[in-house]
Amino acid sequence: MKTNNTLKLGALALALLSISAVTVAGGRGDCHHGKQMDRRGKAPMMKMLSRLDLSEAQRTEIKGLVKSHHEQMKQSRPDEATRTAQRSAMLEAITAETFNEQQVQQLLDSKQQQRQQMKLEKLKLQNAVYKVLTPEQQQEFKEKFMTQKAGKRGHGRFH
Repeated sequence: MKTNNTLKLGALALALLSISAVTVAGGRGDCHHGKQMDRRGKAPMMKMLSRLDLSEAQRTEIKGLVKSHHEQMKQSRPDEATRTAQRSAMLEAITAETFNEQQVQQLLDSKQQQRQQMKLEKLKLQNAVYKVLTPEQQQEFKEKFMTQKAGKRGHGRFH
């Protein structure tokens, strides 16, 4: 009987850990390193920019901005030891004899703060890219952006 309860507890912990992983990931179909891609493997921002008839100078400048952003994100990404510690803390909370809501809330707040910082950096990049565009391209960008947001209900948006 004790073995049966242990198996049930283990299965429950695994299920909860899976649910928490989906929740932490945002519950969306995000791809590699949090980048959302279309069916052809192209990020929505890059897909939209490819439709704006960019000059070679604009392309070069945008590539530089994107590369710099990726390097910055790599440096700010938590190392493996930190990620392992976070997973261990979550598992400990899930499998504890008594659930410590305050401890779990702190873990979730920490993860949320990390996600918000990444989102902020991504929006800064998008703003910098937008500033590279000509006024005509900026207008077209706005129109396409609003069309995508309104018409796709969550698909193909900038995240």
